[in-house]
Amino acid sequence: MADGAHNVYSIKSLLDSLPKYLAYDRLLFVVGFSRDKNVEGMARVLAEKADLIYATASRHPRSLSPSEVSFYSRI
Repeated sequence: MADGAHNVYSIKSLLDSLPKYLAYDRLLFVVGFSRDKNVEGMARVLAEKADLIYATASRHPRSLSPSEVSFYSRI
């Protein structure tokens, strides 16, 4: 599944909706964030539910590095 959630509310909505549409044993995410977003809030919400988070970055100048995303996911 691919989703473009870009704020805490939309990530919470995604996480609430997943069990309604998908059966899963583990929840894995591939994420990338722009530095002008609430990365800490979004990463915290994902980390509460995720079994594993893979962080990536785009070539966009506002893109956050995977190591920065990793930091926020561990808070």
